[in-house]
Amino acid sequence: MDRDNFVDTRARFLEVIIHEDGTSDSMTGGVGTDHLIDWLANPFYGRQTMIFRLLYFSMHQHPFQLGMPREVWHSISETLGLHPSTEQAVLDNNGNFAVYPSKNLAGELEQIKLVMKVPNKVHVGFDALSLSHDSCSRTVSAMVHGMDEHDWPDLLKQVTENPHLALLPTFLPSVLFAIHHLRVLQYRAFLDDKIFTTEIQTGYGIAGRAPAELELLEEFQPPPRISPTVTGHSRDRATRSKSWMYRLKQRDQPQAAFFPHSYQPVPHRDFETYLKRLHLFHPELACLSVVMRFCQEYGQFLVKLTTEQMERVSAADSKMAMHYEEVLHLLQLPCSQSFTALSQLQSLKDRVQSQTTLIFSLISQDENRISRLVAEDSARIAAAAKRDSAAMKAIAFVTMLFLPATFVAAFLSMPFVDWNDGGTPAGDNESNSPTKTTPLVWIYWAITGPLTVSLLVGWRIWWKYEARSADEEGERASRESKARLDGTRTFSSVSDDAEGKKDV
Repeated sequence: MDRDNFVDTRARFLEVIIHEDGTSDSMTGGVGTDHLIDWLANPFYGRQTMIFRLLYFSMHQHPFQLGMPREVWHSISETLGLHPSTEQAVLDNNGNFAVYPSKNLAGELEQIKLVMKVPNKVHVGFDALSLSHDSCSRTVSAMVHGMDEHDWPDLLKQVTENPHLALLPTFLPSVLFAIHHLRVLQYRAFLDDKIFTTEIQTGYGIAGRAPAELELLEEFQPPPRISPTVTGHSRDRATRSKSWMYRLKQRDQPQAAFFPHSYQPVPHRDFETYLKRLHLFHPELACLSVVMRFCQEYGQFLVKLTTEQMERVSAADSKMAMHYEEVLHLLQLPCSQSFTALSQLQSLKDRVQSQTTLIFSLISQDENRISRLVAEDSARIAAAAKRDSAAMKAIAFVTMLFLPATFVAAFLSMPFVDWNDGGTPAGDNESNSPTKTTPLVWIYWAITGPLTVSLLVGWRIWWKYEARSADEEGERASRESKARLDGTRTFSSVSDDAEGKKDV
């Protein structure tokens, strides 16, 4: 098999013939687009002896383009006998498959034409197939379009190693289905690995492992399983055995032995980065779900078509029926995996959604912590303001204490009051009268004392009333704040409490 001839060409081909003695020969190579029409008209082995002819075009251009001149495309379709819907099927984006049987006037099956195109997915492929099978001449002509170049050697190997199956109409579609389904499973495993890495880095919800918080709960520690027919000695031995949770804890002591080096949890939690990564998983999982569902339906279609053909030829040709049975064996594993892969994909979606919800909860918890810190700072600011207010009240108290005396002194020092002894005007005896305390000074104390006492008593009564009102308002605000906190308490605070109990 000369593979060097088609490394730098646009089209590649495979021709297989089977001789009368049961031996087979194959020819592979490459042909340029300019010489493709001549190659179609002049096959290497000739038209009469060739039973299998395959032409392959890789995806070099846009997936919604044929990648060749239209006259070349029509020549390929006419020479290989492809169905007219081939072009529509190749350019489809969502995936399709159809079979077109043709019967003669006697009702016998003469020809089967089949078209197939997988849903376009960059990381999976753009495989398309158009096949024509002639039951009378027992020949197969097919064109594969858009398949990855790395899968072409696998396709060649399957056909050249099983030439007796190549003339069956469902063999080549089954081989392409198995190759494509393997790529789907590989990409699903790739996404699973990335999601698992994200779970490790966030430190929450590691799939397949019991969280450490469950060790605090007795209901998550089931008793050892005991066989219904155990003897007394074995029952005692089972009772003395350690619980599965304890064994799990002992096994998890060497963390590096369980996690690969690249999966070690990171110390920081960059929630924004993780949210962007998790949101990138959603469209990938959605597209992969479409591809997997197509694989499931297409696999069932091939099984049904192969079974119908096997039942049709089983009475007349038992050897051909055995060949169809080999094709069914080729389809069994991919079809079974397509069902389980959908369940696993749903599990990946649930894990991504769980991580997204958890990160949003953690962000909300951090915001609540920040709000709580702001509230505590506000309380400290209020306490400082209260202390400042007390100082101002002390200043006001001192002012009130001296205010009556100041008022009385100012009042009695007015010029319309004369304090000279004997009623002599102050101007006449200013130089002759000695300085002395007037006997009417008691008037000052008689007015100042009661006025000061009355003012202090009134201030004290007002102060008690204001203090009682402030205490009642503070208790009411405290009750409202506590009710709001109890109503918005998150799971994160509960887990924090559990961790605190575990540390104790």
